[in-house]
Amino acid sequence: TKPVRRYPGDGALHPSIITFSYHVNDIPYVGKLYVPHTSRTPQVGETIPVFYDPANPKKYACYAFGPAGT
Repeated sequence: TKPVRRYPGDGALHPSIITFSYHVNDIPYVGKLYVPHTSRTPQVGETIPVFYDPANPKKYACYAFGPAGT
C-alpha cells in the first residue's frame, strides 16, 4: 500500500516534487527534483546543493536530503 495524504500537515509520508532555482554567471535556471517518501523534503527557502555541468548549466543533479522525520 502507498501512504495517502489526506490534507497538508497530516503527518503522512508521501513523495514530493520540488522546484528550485539556481544561478550560474548571473543567469537564472530552474530545476525540479523528485523526493521519495523516505527522504526529508526541504523547506521553502532552504538552501540545497545543486551540481551542474559547467559546459551546459541546464544539466544539473541534486542528492537526497536524509531520512524522513529528521
